[in-house]
Amino acid sequence: MLDWLNKSAGKLPAVFSSAILHLRFVEIHPFRDGNGRVGRALATWQLYRMGFDTLHIFALDEVLLENRAFYIKALQRAQVEREDLGSWLEFMAEAVLETLERVQKRTQSLGLPGKDPISLTLRQEKLLRLLRERGSLAIRDIARALRVTPPGAHYALKPLLHNGVIKTVGAHKNTRYLLS
Repeated sequence: MLDWLNKSAGKLPAVFSSAILHLRFVEIHPFRDGNGRVGRALATWQLYRMGFDTLHIFALDEVLLENRAFYIKALQRAQVEREDLGSWLEFMAEAVLETLERVQKRTQSLGLPGKDPISLTLRQEKLLRLLRERGSLAIRDIARALRVTPPGAHYALKPLLHNGVIKTVGAHKNTRYLLS
């Protein structure tokens, strides 16, 4: 598997090499429990490794586990029934597409200004939703809502301020933050 990964996997499209790595790992089945989780993590890692930029918001697990019966059946067809690899690759490509559509929907719902891509943490997504719902907030309100310290709130705010997604009004203790 490692020999294939280091020599041949790079010749395939990222989605296909990711799906094959997942399948091959699960076929080896090195652990008593958790092989599926590790296989899915390896699949996501392979996508990232091949330049499939996930911007830290890509969660293939969610789609696969929601369609667990189809996922297991697709694995069985490829492993046990030795069906051609095409159905497995098609299943995984559709899962990647569904995941990307969900990511796009989530990102668009945030209504971020600007043209440059921005990587958001879950905390920053929550912050943007808060600002959309409540308008401007002081740092203490943000910290309380995010369940972090004020320095933690500043840490979440900093890249959003830098990218122009959030702006400040007021100064010092009267500073409030709002969507640009």
